[in-house]
Amino acid sequence: MLGLLNTLRQIWNSDSVHPAVGYMRHVRWQIRRLARGFPIDLPLSHSVVRVGSPVGVGALVNAMGKYDYNNMSFIGRSQPRE
Repeated sequence: MLGLLNTLRQIWNSDSVHPAVGYMRHVRWQIRRLARGFPIDLPLSHSVVRVGSPVGVGALVNAMGKYDYNNMSFIGRSQPRE
């Protein structure tokens, strides 16, 4: 139960996604987890992350679109535009 509350708090405080969007993504993630719908490819910036099991970084990328908002935003701003 603490894990769920921590996840919901992180989504609520995220700068990268509106809480309602993050919560819906998390619900779909839990349904996928129960249905054993892995591996899955998740978009991450201009790349794709292949997630083999429903843990860690994959869950963050799914819910918030980034696994470390501050670092990834900094890197995104420092990259030259194409």
